[in-house]
Amino acid sequence: MSYRWVAIKSIIKREARSSFFGLGLYIASTLACFVSAFIFNSYINTVEGNNIMVMASPLNMPLFYAVIVSALYTAISSSTALSREKDKGTLEVLFYGPVDHLSVILAKFFEDIVSFLIIMVLVTLYFVYTAIVTNLGFSISYLYAVILSIFIAGSMSSFGLWLSSLTARIRTSVLLLILIMGGLLGLQFLHNYILTLKPENLSLSMVYIMGILSNVLRIIRWASPFSYLMNGINAVALGSTSMYIENMLGAFAYTIVLLTLSVYTLKWKGVRKL
Repeated sequence: MSYRWVAIKSIIKREARSSFFGLGLYIASTLACFVSAFIFNSYINTVEGNNIMVMASPLNMPLFYAVIVSALYTAISSSTALSREKDKGTLEVLFYGPVDHLSVILAKFFEDIVSFLIIMVLVTLYFVYTAIVTNLGFSISYLYAVILSIFIAGSMSSFGLWLSSLTARIRTSVLLLILIMGGLLGLQFLHNYILTLKPENLSLSMVYIMGILSNVLRIIRWASPFSYLMNGINAVALGSTSMYIENMLGAFAYTIVLLTLSVYTLKWKGVRKL
């Protein structure tokens, strides 16, 4: 067991060093800040336009979009982690040493979490600056949202690793990730949009179609990490502890299942370049 943790720490150090001195981490951090700045500016304009004096948790929604950007970076990074090494032949070399499939998967996973935490630290520093400039204070809900985001990043990373274990080419991994994540994110927003529609304003056939689609989306959402994030943010906004814990545990279970699938898929597909 000790050799496995030695191997995991060695791989994490190698990957973390590569990420720290690469541009991807900082591009993702900058993009997350730009997106959150745009959302935050829209909120400020809404406050000014409607003469609102008090706004509950104004940083939560900008944080939500920052987490989406950061988690997508984590998913892209993990989706190429194994396929890139397969393509270069370095993954096969790793297995000549005291490394097994579980060691590789866990090392890649924890490195993704470390990268996500670095982005969250940079984003939080930006939010601190924004709060000082706009005279808006942090609330405890921000901390809850950040903690939840770590579990969301874990589910995104595990999903990316599973895709990467299936493929042997970087291009294939990224394409699959874009198609699946784009579809899941689109379905998540579609589901939320359907919930805003009033049945009395729709025809009978449209109500029937919307009902079927809504039920399908409720089932599909369990396969989407975005649903845990969105529902978790709503739980924070509503102050619902039970809903918050439910989504956190759901994201954790999702991560465990996908990491387990990644290990067995890697064993099945092998570590050699096809």
